[in-house]
Amino acid sequence: LDWVAASVRETDGYIEIEDLIEASYIVRLHFAELDETVEAGQRVFDLEINGEVLLSDFDVVKVTGAPLRGAVEEFVVNAAGNMEIKLRRSDGSGFDPVISGIKLVAERNN
Repeated sequence: LDWVAASVRETDGYIEIEDLIEASYIVRLHFAELDETVEAGQRVFDLEINGEVLLSDFDVVKVTGAPLRGAVEEFVVNAAGNMEIKLRRSDGSGFDPVISGIKLVAERNN
């Protein structure tokens, strides 16, 4: 969704989502590089959800081919109560990680 990639949060820390029911969640993460001067290799980071590293050395510009383009990464995560999303700058990266949007969809348990 273009409008999701129109904003960004820059952080070298974590985002906590609270009060989740116990379920498997489809976690859809939206990323965009909104700084037109950033080139591939300059903003590289790891992403961890609930202690599991799901992206290593993720580079939005490398994935999308240029700044001002959106990328979506999707995972299935089991959670109950809280979900912690950590964004950590990779060694040698010149900029903090960015994220544009988070969408959680609880899957029905039979």
